[in-house]
Amino acid sequence: FHYQFKWTLKKHPFSWVEDIHYFVQVMPDTPPRVDILQPLAEKEKATRHKSVEIKFSAEDDHGISQSWLVYKLNDGEEKRKVLSKYDKRAVTGEYTAKLSELVPDIKEGNSVTYYIEVADSHMGEGGRNRGRSEQRIVSVVSIEAYLKEFFARKEKLDSEILNVQKVEQEG
Repeated sequence: FHYQFKWTLKKHPFSWVEDIHYFVQVMPDTPPRVDILQPLAEKEKATRHKSVEIKFSAEDDHGISQSWLVYKLNDGEEKRKVLSKYDKRAVTGEYTAKLSELVPDIKEGNSVTYYIEVADSHMGEGGRNRGRSEQRIVSVVSIEAYLKEFFARKEKLDSEILNVQKVEQEG
């Protein structure tokens, strides 16, 4: 809806209406926004002994009340692990999980899909609004396959560094 002010002076019989129209727009509460900051890659390979280091940020106009790590093995049932409780509009968090401890029966050929989920501090009719990050997937491979990919990435990075060094020396 919109409104205007009508001004009247007490001492003089004079009044006027402003030309400015003010508007009020009521918006429904939206879910919190949450992003995984690290790891950057949506898919990665790992051995079952790898530790996954997750860094995330979340924000909401009503504040963030709680965060969870939500994960599932292959296409199985989702499981949740409470990460932390908050009372802030914007939060950052970190969590490190060793795959074999998080999912004890994990083996080569499996994959773990995970998200960070947060709840806002506003208790609405349907409860608190929740938001989820984009998913990340970790595929479990053998140590040999992991090392092969690791060294291939290292070789590519070494090549890029040499190219940059060459350009800098020529320039």
